Amino acid sequence: MPQLAIKDLGPCQVEWNGISIGRTFGGVKFKYTVGTAPVKEDQEGEAAVDDVTIGATNCTVETPCSRSTLFNINRIIHRSTLAAPVLTVLNSVGQDLYDLAKILILKPWENGAASATATQWVTIFKAYPIVDAEVVYDNAGQRIFKIIWHCYPTMESGADFEKFWKMGA
Repeated sequence: MPQLAIKDLGPCQVEWNGISIGRTFGGVKFKYTVGTAPVKEDQEGEAAVDDVTIGATNCTVETPCSRSTLFNINRIIHRSTLAAPVLTVLNSVGQDLYDLAKILILKPWENGAASATATQWVTIFKAYPIVDAEVVYDNAGQRIFKIIWHCYPTMESGADFEKFWKMGA
C-alpha cells in the first residue's frame, strides 16, 4: 500500500517566503477541513439524504516557535520594527491579509536537515502569520511563541487559480 509522501514521524522545517522561521517545539500542526451542508427531503424527515461540500472551513498551520530570533519575529509580525536589539510592535487594524500572504512550505526533517526532496513537502500557496503569543514565565515549562498561519486559496488568474495546498511535488 502506498504511503503518504510526508513521512510517518518527525519534526519539520517551516519556511515562509523562502526563509526558515526557526526551530519549533511542541509539534507543527497542519489542519485542513472541508465543510459540508446536509441535503434534506420532506419525505425523509430530519434525516439527511446527501451532503454537499461548501468549501474549506479551516486551513491553518500552527507553529510553536522556540529559540526564535528578533529578526524572525520581526519578519512575522505585521507592523513591527526592529532597531537592534529592540523589537517594537504596533497595533494593526483594518489590514487585508491576502495580499501579504506568501508561500509556506513544511519540509520533513531527516538526518539533521530539512528534506531536499520536494515530493515530501506540504506546500501552502498563500499563508499569512497570525501571532498567538502566550509566553509563560515559570520554573518548569519551555517558552514558545505560537504562530497560526491562515491559509487562503489563490485568487490570481492562471494555472494556480483556486489552489490551496499540495502534498508532494
